[in-house]
This record gives sequence, structure tokens and C-alpha cells, in this order.
Amino acid sequence: MIRVLVVDDDEAFRQTVCDLLANGDFEILSAESGAKSFAVLRNQPVDIVLTDIVMPDEDGLEIVRKIKKMNPAPKIVAMSGGGRIAATDYLEMARLMGASATIKKPFKQQELVGLLQQVFSSPSK
Repeated sequence: MIRVLVVDDDEAFRQTVCDLLANGDFEILSAESGAKSFAVLRNQPVDIVLTDIVMPDEDGLEIVRKIKKMNPAPKIVAMSGGGRIAATDYLEMARLMGASATIKKPFKQQELVGLLQQVFSSPSK
């Protein structure tokens, strides 16, 4: 079972992602902010952190940076639909900061599940 922490400030989107993953080989945890994600990570080991980039309190780039510093074990998948700049720019920045993979919103269930399984089985960087 792959333990995934889903981090997104949009409650409806976060719940949709959790629902998409509930039918697979995933154990899902969720957090609505960077601060909440760090609290989860302090108390429970996870295999993958799936984080949005554009969020109000701490953006996903900051989350990637802090997780890599705090505990480099979880793999990180960054997701974005864009914002002030194109989603691809945010996702490239996340890759440069250490994200294992990225995915552009909106995505299909198959695409997300396949990516998470691929990231989980790939060797750590």
C-alpha cells in the first residue's frame, strides 16, 4: 500500500483527488495547507507527498523545499493548474527544487494513478 499525503487548499479539489486514489492501492492522508502537511509528516511516515503549487499560506515550492530539508525520504509530486504564471513554469521550478515528478491540472484518474505508481517504484534521487 502506497501512503500518499495530498496537500491542496481547495477543499473540493483535495477531496476529489482523495476519492480518485481511494479505489487504488493507496492509503490517503490530506492537508489543506503547508503548515498542516508538516504536522502530518512529523507524526506519520508517507511515501509520496502530492502537493499543489499555488496556495495562499505556503506555496508548494516552499513545501517542496522544506520537505527536502526536513525529511528527504518522501517523494514529491507537484501539481498545478497555473496562476500568475503558466502551470508549466511552476512545475519546472518544482522539478528544479527536488520534486520527483509533476502533473498539470486538470488530470485524469488513470494519469494520476499511473504517475504515483511510477514515482513510488522509481529509485530515489
